Amino acid sequence: MIVFLIILAVILTMLLLTALVTVIGINIRRPGLAMGSTGKIIEFAFDNQKISNELLQDVAAVAKDLFPKNLCEQEDFAKSAIGMACYCKDKDVLFLFNSGGYGRAHFNNSLGWDKILDGMSKILDNFGTSHTAISYSRAVHFWNGFANEQGAWFNANKKQAEEQAAKLFLCLKHNHNLQIILCGESNGGHFSYQVLQLLCQNNRVYAVMTGPPPFRRIDKHDMCYITRTNGKEPDTFSQGKIGTIVKDNFKVIIGKEQNINGGKILNSIGAPGHIYGWEGYPKLQQEIYEFIAKYFENQKK
Repeated sequence: MIVFLIILAVILTMLLLTALVTVIGINIRRPGLAMGSTGKIIEFAFDNQKISNELLQDVAAVAKDLFPKNLCEQEDFAKSAIGMACYCKDKDVLFLFNSGGYGRAHFNNSLGWDKILDGMSKILDNFGTSHTAISYSRAVHFWNGFANEQGAWFNANKKQAEEQAAKLFLCLKHNHNLQIILCGESNGGHFSYQVLQLLCQNNRVYAVMTGPPPFRRIDKHDMCYITRTNGKEPDTFSQGKIGTIVKDNFKVIIGKEQNINGGKILNSIGAPGHIYGWEGYPKLQQEIYEFIAKYFENQKK
């Protein structure tokens, strides 16, 4: 009886701490970080670069609206937003990647999606379309990421989506020929969908999403490609097959299986089929090619 009460107390304590961190985290708005292809943070240095007064005024107004009581966060937002607007200057397309897990992984370290981005880049190269890519870290540290991804279960982390959408709005406004392809895996897929909805009045924003969570509704959208299967097997996480996930993880725990052929939920729980790539995934290749070709193939002709 005592052992049972101790276990129950530990479980309740963990649940309480998780709820506390989640509530605190989803109510703290911290500017995300944009990183280039090498992983270097993209920021604007006010002391050694020149920008137009119009961009500076627009960014300052948006920063004040998003972070009305925090001058430091206004400055962090401004440095990131202006840096992004300058980074994609004179480009036709910006790929903006939102990772799964806790929202901190760079696309170079995201198994499968690094190759998917390479594949999409080659498609645009063949169409004569210039492009660049940004990996967006929507969490500044582990606890912030944990809290916000927990908040995603309750659709409560909209502040981050509003901030990213604001930065992309500024990129579009001050780069008149720019188009954006939001790229998201797993939790980052649903996040990309939130951003797409916020920018839905702009017909220069698209999205490519793989394996988004099953607990949030995602409506069909003409500007969005979404898949819950990699073309080889169903994604157990994205399709909500919790029983299969529990069974396969239990087999690994008791030693009947060495590992799970798939990705991981929040970097910890194995999920069969929750993995995507380019080479070896012909159905995924074809569908993504058709989606991109539909909007970009004839733009340069």
